[in-house]
Amino acid sequence: MRDQVRGLKDQAIEQGRTSLRDARDRAASSLGESKGRVAEQIGAVAHAFRQAGDQLRGQQQGQRIAGLTDAMAQQAEQAADYLRRADAAVLRHDVERLTRSQPALVLGGAFVAGLIGARFLKSSERRRHEDRYGQGGFEYDSEPVYRTPGATMPAAYSPALNAPIGGADVGS
Repeated sequence: MRDQVRGLKDQAIEQGRTSLRDARDRAASSLGESKGRVAEQIGAVAHAFRQAGDQLRGQQQGQRIAGLTDAMAQQAEQAADYLRRADAAVLRHDVERLTRSQPALVLGGAFVAGLIGARFLKSSERRRHEDRYGQGGFEYDSEPVYRTPGATMPAAYSPALNAPIGGADVGS
């Protein structure tokens, strides 16, 4: 009896370990894919900075700004390369080290990321609304506008006065 219980316990432990390994492998795979997407997006930002710098140099007016955009492009390329090369353990270690040494920088970065995320969600909600209700959607005036019989212009209606408000031909 004890051997059976011990065997079941060992089997359950092994299944738990296998499940944990599978979950860890899936998480690492997902992290790797996400890391690759972020690296590509950062690479696209670097490319945009390079193009902006080239355009500024072509205009002969923004040499100093072109130099700044080139420096920003180089930093973005380095960040993209780092993400492509680093594995999950190195990333975690580096983030922990940065958080301990520069907490204000990490909090500021998290704040900016939150603002960008909120902006993204707001724009996607607007797009979803436009897809559902059309480009303009419905817009409401602050006061309803009614036409007085025989009037040439619409009149604003006052519920308090139970009558049209000025500017319209309230006529005979």
